[in-house]
Amino acid sequence: MIIYHIIWIFTTFLLVGLQISWPEILKIGNASPNLPLIGIIYIALTYGEERAMVASILAGLYLDVASNTTLGFHILCFVVPAFAFGKISARLISLHPAVKATLIFFASLLYGVIFNTVSYLQDPFTNFFYTLIADTIPQSFYTAILTPIAFWVISSILNFSDTIFNYQISE
Repeated sequence: MIIYHIIWIFTTFLLVGLQISWPEILKIGNASPNLPLIGIIYIALTYGEERAMVASILAGLYLDVASNTTLGFHILCFVVPAFAFGKISARLISLHPAVKATLIFFASLLYGVIFNTVSYLQDPFTNFFYTLIADTIPQSFYTAILTPIAFWVISSILNFSDTIFNYQISE
């Protein structure tokens, strides 16, 4: 059971590491996908909001330390969508890839609005609406387009560990 938790934590750190290490390879134009958010929403849809919030705290802490931002900046941006979409997943049939991509799109928009709001509060001379339109919306579309591939990879890793360690999701 402990090994299973180590594997999904490792998967979260792997996605954050890819986000930090290879930002230029993953970019199309100025947009880069938000891989940790995809992993966190996958965990929220599959395992619930509690585990997604733990994963978002770990991913946000890693991103805060790696990007030299205020501690808690990325944590807040990840925890709010993790909780919201974890709660929504209990009432939503989210098996279709289009539904998953739509959820990721709106989670990425929510992440971007929170990120830009906190950035604006820290530095009021930034143009909030320009960064929202020029950065957040293309990033949200790009993240949503990568959702089926990323969900397949993440589910392959976690389902493989489920079968190896005979882990059952508790209701």
